[in-house]
Amino acid sequence: MRGALHRLLRGLSIRVLGLAVLGVAFMCGHGLWLLHGEKSPGVEAFLLALAVFMSASVGSAMLLVGPCLFDKVEVSVRWARMAAHSDDQG
Repeated sequence: MRGALHRLLRGLSIRVLGLAVLGVAFMCGHGLWLLHGEKSPGVEAFLLALAVFMSASVGSAMLLVGPCLFDKVEVSVRWARMAAHSDDQG
């Protein structure tokens, strides 16, 4: 029972955090919209656009995928061999 509750709370907290990050994307997008009347975009506009893109991407992934975002996946033999080989050299 305790494990199921822990999984439920973890999934819910990741999704709520995804909503919060999407809120940051909305606020940055609104700031970018307020800057659109300027003749030439400055560094602020490009940084706001970067913040909108990154926070919207991360927020939507957290909201839609939830806790499965951090699941371990099996790597094919082809790529696992390359990873083991690069560990030996470094």
